[in-house]
Amino acid sequence: MLEQLQEVRRAVDALRVALQSPAHEEIDQCLPKLEQAVACLTAIEKELSGRTVKKAEDPPEIGLQLLSLRNELEVAQRLVIHGSAFCESWGRMLGVAAGGYMPTGEAAALDAHGSLSVEG
Repeated sequence: MLEQLQEVRRAVDALRVALQSPAHEEIDQCLPKLEQAVACLTAIEKELSGRTVKKAEDPPEIGLQLLSLRNELEVAQRLVIHGSAFCESWGRMLGVAAGGYMPTGEAAALDAHGSLSVEG
């Protein structure tokens, strides 16, 4: 289980680095590892949810790894949220530059292709 948690943390760390890059290809390269990380976390959750007490053979680092993982996921989530807000702001500015303002006072919409979704 400890090795699985470390693998998940490596995948999240790679995502964090990719989110700081201007190239979306780096994020695309992280997706297969993130899918594996989700599978690992699902297996860990099933194993831990079936227990009523901690096993003596569990390494004490598991709790620390889980706390660290939570913190790393929160950092990645903030990067996604702030990156999305940044892109939306640029979209509004480009909409004004390209199409001016709508009668409602809002910036003209740009024709955007793509989407971003985050589950927490």
